[in-house]
Amino acid sequence: MNLLFSLHVAHKSPVALLRDLSQDIHGHLGDIDEDVEVEKTNHYAVVNLRTAAPTVCLLVLSQAEKVLEEVDWLITKLKGQVSQETVSEEASSQAALPNHPVEKAVIMQLGTLLTFFHELVQTALPSGSCVDTLLRDLCKMYTILTALVKYYIQVCRSARGIPKIMEKLVKLSGSHLTPVCYSFISYVQNKRSRSPQCPGGKKKSAAAGAVAMARVLRETKPIPNLIFAIEQYEKFLIFLSKRSKVNLMQHIKLSTSRDFKIKGNILDMLLREGEEEEEEEEDDENKEDTTSEHGEQNKEPAKKKRRKETKCLS
Repeated sequence: MNLLFSLHVAHKSPVALLRDLSQDIHGHLGDIDEDVEVEKTNHYAVVNLRTAAPTVCLLVLSQAEKVLEEVDWLITKLKGQVSQETVSEEASSQAALPNHPVEKAVIMQLGTLLTFFHELVQTALPSGSCVDTLLRDLCKMYTILTALVKYYIQVCRSARGIPKIMEKLVKLSGSHLTPVCYSFISYVQNKRSRSPQCPGGKKKSAAAGAVAMARVLRETKPIPNLIFAIEQYEKFLIFLSKRSKVNLMQHIKLSTSRDFKIKGNILDMLLREGEEEEEEEEDDENKEDTTSEHGEQNKEPAKKKRRKETKCLS
């Protein structure tokens, strides 16, 4: 695998190879959604159920890190060239022309890497180094996307705007990467809640629990960093939309706080139960009104009790 990567790097960019390998890994390991049946691809016979994780998975993630570092270096170089441009529009336009092929190459690399991560983030990876490395690389991906957005914020100070290919990259990130990133985070957190139990005594179960907790802490540590990186990316996209007067946020659903989750089915059930209880209380009150004066006297405490409950809820 390392020789194959070296050959691709010497000949051309390895991002297409990474995308094909990620599809093979996804096909062999299955999807994070158990109801989804993944179509198996066989681009490379070296990827099978035995080697897909962690061997091949860690190798492709390591190679993806190298590509991200190269792209980050190029973006830094482009930002340095923009800062050295003169204020005049003529000099700006003349200096910007040679950057177009480099910008296109950077965006193409990031677009293919985005499809690579799109496949891996949907893969049911086993707990361990694969999950930890993938979360860290996703954080790097969003950090570099943010750096590219900041570059175009600088570019938009001149008469030149953002290219159409950049709009496509933003659309791809909003539709193909960010939603599945949050699904993958939920998948990792659900695996954390299912801690394995070790039979054979308290000592063994305590030791297994400690090992499981250490693994969980290691795997979930990059999650806050990833969420922060996504939010930073979205924040600077809003700035770029205002600067370029192009609505880049139309294909992006803004992320929300992950401190809690609203489960629709449970919420509907609780609301229905609350409505039924209120109807029962109203029926009881109507019966008390019609029975006797004793029931009329008991009506006031019932109202007070309901007012007290309403106050607590508010």
